[in-house]
Amino acid sequence: MALETVHYGRALGWDRMHQYFGSPDPIPGNSLIGHNGGDPGIGSVAVFRPEDRSGFVMMFNVTFRDAIADDGLKLYFEMLAVMA
Repeated sequence: MALETVHYGRALGWDRMHQYFGSPDPIPGNSLIGHNGGDPGIGSVAVFRPEDRSGFVMMFNVTFRDAIADDGLKLYFEMLAVMA
């Protein structure tokens, strides 16, 4: 059986994000598509914003935690605000 390349209209494992990782804070004016993951001792986050075709990838040598991804997203939004 072949692995499908699309899952509910998105690449397998990617999903629309409506808030920061593990945070009740909404993402105002942003529709992000993202994916995270990790194993003991490593972690990663990839986020894409279709509106302006921007995004970022974080890879770190600690086990994935929502707070780490949350900090990265906040930096990303601060950068986007400066560029606007």
